[in-house]
Amino acid sequence: MVPSTAGVPLLVLLLTLKACSAPEVEKVTVHVDKGVTVTIQTKQNTNCKVCIKVWRRNCFDSKQFKDSTVLVEFECPTRQAIFTDFTVKIEQNIECSTKSCNGHIVQSDSSFSLLLAFNRTFTWTLNASPQTAFRIDFPKPGLRQIRPWEACEGGHSFTLQASRATGSATIGKYCREGSISSVQIQSNGRFSVEVPARQKLQNDQFNVSVGEEIQSFAKITLTFPEGTSSSELLSPNYPDSVPSSSVIEWDIQVPDKHGTSVQFLNVSQPRCLKNMAAVEYRSKERAALFRNLTDAQRNEEKGNVSVTLRNCEMDMTSSNSTLSFSLRVLTSVRTDVTMILVVVTAVLAILVIVALVACVVMKKQKKTRMKERQEAQKYQTSIYNPDLSTRVYSNWPEPGSDEEHVYVSIDETKIYSHLLDTQSTAQ
Repeated sequence: MVPSTAGVPLLVLLLTLKACSAPEVEKVTVHVDKGVTVTIQTKQNTNCKVCIKVWRRNCFDSKQFKDSTVLVEFECPTRQAIFTDFTVKIEQNIECSTKSCNGHIVQSDSSFSLLLAFNRTFTWTLNASPQTAFRIDFPKPGLRQIRPWEACEGGHSFTLQASRATGSATIGKYCREGSISSVQIQSNGRFSVEVPARQKLQNDQFNVSVGEEIQSFAKITLTFPEGTSSSELLSPNYPDSVPSSSVIEWDIQVPDKHGTSVQFLNVSQPRCLKNMAAVEYRSKERAALFRNLTDAQRNEEKGNVSVTLRNCEMDMTSSNSTLSFSLRVLTSVRTDVTMILVVVTAVLAILVIVALVACVVMKKQKKTRMKERQEAQKYQTSIYNPDLSTRVYSNWPEPGSDEEHVYVSIDETKIYSHLLDTQSTAQ
């Protein structure tokens, strides 16, 4: 039986539509080292799939790979969606005993160069012994905190999380170049680096070591340079609430002869069932001081200062019961009040001495003038000159007055009138 020629165009049309609707596929060979876990997953509400073929081809929304080399197929309706609708997570663990840790956070994607076209998140899960903490030291110039919806200029953003009995808490999101030099997290936590598609992971190493026996679930250390500096910090889980009954500490380190000012801004108050949310300040200069968040905070602390936030037991049934805030830290060269008093006292002493010297000099000059006048008066003589033929010079001053004497012009003919009378009688 010969097929009808009328059905040929329809068959061609169906084959064409099938070819046009075929999904786009990108094949990548993924090599996963021992101790590393790679998770490839699609975004929600997409038609993309991650597929592998062992005996037969299977596709998933999310697939995890460990200690293997596998050919992975990224399948999407369009080729563009392949590189926007997948995320790749690369995870590894670091274990810490009471004395040491078995590794550091080494940023390198040399084993995953074929995944460069995808958005990648590198995560290190760190586990410490009970009641102790692990410590991460960030290379200079440190990290700075940003809001969760903000992005870093270099593309790389870092996230710190603390695992607690009541659930994980996000300590913060960070960029490079800031004042945060280290962090300690009690028991368990995670450190992540997000890298955009088509951007290489910057090679770096963050040293991991055993921390202190801290009383808070996290202790963040800020190290400031000389001069005037500032840094903005955000409460854990920002803009959501700090976990109930939790404690977090900021350790602020400044150079010698520097002071620190701390300000809590945009504070949302929780509804407390037990205790009150409070801030504790500790420094070598002063004893520990407690303040409620509604109280005026310390304007300036001398030298290093530790700021500890203690949240209350919150009423979790109320949606408005949240504790969140931003924390502004300002550091500058300290203005020592004692030094100012010393300088002011010295200046006043100099002024008093100058005034005394001037007074003594003026008195000496005055005495000198008086002596000169007295010496001049010894040689002054009144001369009888009836015919006015002889010119007589006198050092008497003109009629008037000075500071101590009054001078008056005297008619000398009256003084010598008896002489004139005697002379007339004789004649």
